[in-house]
This record gives sequence, structure tokens and C-alpha cells, in this order.
Amino acid sequence: MASPGTVLEELARQACEQEGAELWDVERTWSGGRQVLRVTVDHPEGVTLPLLERVSRRLSRSLDAADPIDGSYALECESPGPQRRLRSLEDCQRFLGEWARVRLVPHDGKKRTVSGRIRAVDDDKLWLSQEGGEDLAVAWPEVDRANLDQER
Repeated sequence: MASPGTVLEELARQACEQEGAELWDVERTWSGGRQVLRVTVDHPEGVTLPLLERVSRRLSRSLDAADPIDGSYALECESPGPQRRLRSLEDCQRFLGEWARVRLVPHDGKKRTVSGRIRAVDDDKLWLSQEGGEDLAVAWPEVDRANLDQER
């Protein structure tokens, strides 16, 4: 039997594809004491409210039929927005030249965040060009979370 996460991702991917969109992310979380299934949808021509509504209706019907989540939950469909999460080096490659903010895995209890333009991706490293012209190599396993910083 497939894990609930795998089933959720596949159902969300199908709903997005049926609407000509791309599934960007699926997140299960808790907010205000309730379970939330947050689905992030992308589209080459931009994400519109009608697109999110159509994906939400399709996915809601599929979730009702498959019933992969125990208990009640709220379904939220959203756009990645200007601070879209970068989930992999492949995502970083897709956004070469864009500004990114990268939170590193804490060491000795200290949090560290770096930012810069995504200059290159190779092997397991993300290369950022920082202000002042310095290049910084960040090993992907050291990344706790990375986001575009397009509002910079």
C-alpha cells in the first residue's frame, strides 16, 4: 500500500496536470489546531484564482474518493509566489540568475542565512554570487530551506 504522502502527491499532480498546471509542492501541516493540506500550483503563464479554484475542486473530489487523510482537514491551493521554495538543486538550476535566500542547517545551535544570485549548480553544490562580488558555495545537504527572493 502506498504511503499517504505518495497518494496525496499523485492525486495533486493529476489534478494539476488535468488543468494544464504543474504541481510545485504538497505540504501537510497544522494551523490553528486543524490539519491543513497545502498544495502549491505553478503555471508557465502565471497562476490565477480561477486556476486555483479548478485545481481545488478536482483535487477535493479525488481526495473524497480516495480518503487518504485521517480526520478532518482544510485544503488550501496556492501560488508559489515571489518567495517560492526551492526544493532541490534542479529547482535552483531552473532559476539561475535569480536572487535566493538560503537558511543553513544550524550548527552549535546557531542559525545562519546567506543570500545571493544563483550563479551555478554542480554536483551537490549551489553557487551564490553575493553582493560585493564574492561567490559562495553551499553544499545542498547543509541547506535547511531555500527560497527565491524575487521581492528583493
